[in-house]
Amino acid sequence: MKLKHTPTPWRVADLEIWREPVDDYPYGWIVASLLEHIHRGPRDNAAANADFIVRACNAHDDLVELLERLVASDDENNFQPAHNCESVDSDHTYECPACIVKDAIHLLKKAKGDS
Repeated sequence: MKLKHTPTPWRVADLEIWREPVDDYPYGWIVASLLEHIHRGPRDNAAANADFIVRACNAHDDLVELLERLVASDDENNFQPAHNCESVDSDHTYECPACIVKDAIHLLKKAKGDS
């Protein structure tokens, strides 16, 4: 059985990541504490890391849902390329709907921990 993470939204308070307050826990609770400043590196890096973790985690479920919708919209292969995308330059992948769906499938697996 896969364990479920602490529900979002999270927030940063100093170098701790907190779950936003809910009825049972009016102050929220600590999800993680960054210790980078103790072991190595400047405190600014730890604060930036905490901000990045919170932004990424708070956006994760919405981004996964968006990728699922994008992939589902191609269920009937509406975005089939009329060419071999592997042989086209890298700028092409930003414009080709088939390549975008292929990348979305890859990222969706990565975001769900399936890759």
